[in-house]
Amino acid sequence: MSQHEKLRYQIVKGAINQIRSNVLLHTLIIFILWVSAVSWTNENQSLLEIDEAKPKLNRTVRIAFTRRKPLNSLDSFRATVEPERRRPSKKSKSKAWWNLYQFDIYTISPDGKDEKVLTDDGISRKPRWSFNKNKIAYISGLDRSESLMVMNTDGSNKKKLLTRQYKIHDFWWAPNNLSILVAVESNRSKEPMENWVVDIKTGAKVQRRMHKWSKGWYHWKQKDDGSWEVKEPRNRLITGLPGDVNWPQWAPNRKHIAFTTNGLLALAEVEAVSTTGKWYLQRTEPPCSKVVNWSPDGTQILFYVNQDICVATVNEGKITGLDNLSLMPVSHAVWSSDGSRISFVADNQNHRRSREIFVMSVETGQFRQITDTRFHHQDLDW
Repeated sequence: MSQHEKLRYQIVKGAINQIRSNVLLHTLIIFILWVSAVSWTNENQSLLEIDEAKPKLNRTVRIAFTRRKPLNSLDSFRATVEPERRRPSKKSKSKAWWNLYQFDIYTISPDGKDEKVLTDDGISRKPRWSFNKNKIAYISGLDRSESLMVMNTDGSNKKKLLTRQYKIHDFWWAPNNLSILVAVESNRSKEPMENWVVDIKTGAKVQRRMHKWSKGWYHWKQKDDGSWEVKEPRNRLITGLPGDVNWPQWAPNRKHIAFTTNGLLALAEVEAVSTTGKWYLQRTEPPCSKVVNWSPDGTQILFYVNQDICVATVNEGKITGLDNLSLMPVSHAVWSSDGSRISFVADNQNHRRSREIFVMSVETGQFRQITDTRFHHQDLDW
């Protein structure tokens, strides 16, 4: 081969190698882009599992919540920037929450869109949906002068049901959406707790004064004709349980109650204990700081261990599974209407000192933050 042909051969060979390198690089770039696209698709799919597991519910069922905003005052400003020791003393009148913050009720869709303001008086909190999602009951007023209110889901037609109560501890809608059972503390020195049943249409009130049943023992029960009434359990139920049991959570079918005793999550079969007056630990109870509620289908219980939100699976009155859902400090946890998701409040993931709203899939544990503000959120209901 002549020198000229050798030179030509080397040039052609170099060109071919360059083309191969370019093709290889191009293929590598396409592969990287494809992997990234798959990753983004999977991430979006994960969010869809949270947001669109129940598309119909996503469009109709919203999360109600309370937002706490600081007032435009020096004391309120100090409360946001100074450590606890330099804030107004507890004896100072300016320490009262209504002199530092305003509390109002909002709703938001589970995907974090379409936020709506329902109250603007600065003293409204603890919203709770009716079962048919057509009304919201809530508490309004200052300490020692609280009112139970009800309004439409857009904030219109606000109506007082109970007024000037010393303290409203809790309240429960009737499953037929016609009445509300309310646990109230009066200013009496002896047996201050009492319950009221309030008709939301007429405002008619029926008082229940049995103090021993007043801390969550009164409950809604369906009658044979399909209507609902407030019932108290038999006396043996309360005498058969440990003395520290109060505010039990009733299963949707009213056959079991969940409660905390001696730092444990415990269950009791209502009919069995009411008949025998006897109850025993099953020796499989997990630690528990507070019971939140049963899932809508009655198969799971949401509860706290310290500030972690956990779930217990229940079958025939026995705990058969346990899972720590949050693995981080959270508060104000609540079930979604279908029990597939929960919502809770936790620290802002963008490192602000605000408490934001999150939505989590119970099955996968995937979650996302749906608010990002300078404020604190609380009192979720879904």
